[in-house]
Amino acid sequence: MNQDRQGPELVPSADVLVVGLGLAGACVSWTAIQAGLSVCVADPGSEADSASRVAGGVLDLVSGQKLTPAWRGMEFFRAARSLYQAWQAQLGVEFYREAPILRSFASSDQAALWQTRAQDFERAGIRVRPVGPGELPMGLRAEHGAAWSEPGAWIQTERLLDAWRTELERRGAWVAQTVAPADLGWEGGLWHWRGGSFRHLVLCTGAALAAWPGLEAQPWGRTAGEVLDLELGGLAGEHVAKRKFQLIPMGAGRFRWGGTYRNRPSDCQPSASGRAQLEAGLSDLLAGCEAGPGDRVPELRAHRAAYRGNLRDHLPLVGRLPSQEGRTAWVLGALGSKGALWAPRCAELLLEQLQGQGDLSELHGLLGCRLTRQVADG
Repeated sequence: MNQDRQGPELVPSADVLVVGLGLAGACVSWTAIQAGLSVCVADPGSEADSASRVAGGVLDLVSGQKLTPAWRGMEFFRAARSLYQAWQAQLGVEFYREAPILRSFASSDQAALWQTRAQDFERAGIRVRPVGPGELPMGLRAEHGAAWSEPGAWIQTERLLDAWRTELERRGAWVAQTVAPADLGWEGGLWHWRGGSFRHLVLCTGAALAAWPGLEAQPWGRTAGEVLDLELGGLAGEHVAKRKFQLIPMGAGRFRWGGTYRNRPSDCQPSASGRAQLEAGLSDLLAGCEAGPGDRVPELRAHRAAYRGNLRDHLPLVGRLPSQEGRTAWVLGALGSKGALWAPRCAELLLEQLQGQGDLSELHGLLGCRLTRQVADG
């Protein structure tokens, strides 16, 4: 079903039409198939630097500069681990890796804050311990100390999305097309698009959700981030290392470093200022390395940037759209920097709701999602 993007070809009917194949759309479509539903996934496949592809894919239960435990992090981590491991085994493609996360403190204040969070970490089920003398891997800088936290993991989102698209094509469940609201019809309790009929419509189009009818009133924010894809000779890659940014092993001596954060950007292009910021942070991380000539000299492979749709109140957007003329549609998006952690469980909950299992209050209680709150409150 890999059609020409501009062609008029018809598509077969399915239980679920998933619009968008970022991480959210991939998790929804995989979960739907596991539940015995047929799917059709529509995505133009033209955004090489979409947010999901540029994302680091890190599952870290300690969040941000304030070092706060991710809300209900262990619950989400267990769901993510289960889904990614099963998905990886089914595809026969390795994209998920689990290992403690290394945090090198950039200041004495940050090191002190880490100590004050000890009880919070313990209550959240996060295991932490200091990095001992001679234990610091990769020869990275840690003049203010460093610590391990676990569980931790990361996924290679591009490898996952490419493998899943290949599998969807094999199943005849992929359409390389953009779905515009005006292209969708509704009749007889079914959605209709390009000759196909669908019981359910699930929107997973990332930042583009802000323009979808019925979603314009949400408190949308807009951010952009930049990353560097690097080769670092002589640098072992067994853990995600954090100091200002994240150094993420991608295999074969390759790493992803980032990302920067721009609020309300006017564009989403790699910038000289973003590159300078990333390069300065990398130099700071590697400043303690004692390496021979040519070792650990970064070789830039790509400088990439992407928009990321988010809500200004930082709540995920997951649930059922308010009904318009009897039409029922679902949405999963605005997962922000926790997409790799949140998407699997969000997709499972959404599919439960879609199939009439569970209730909206469960989803509301888990995520505090404003869309679900709207629907639950009528």
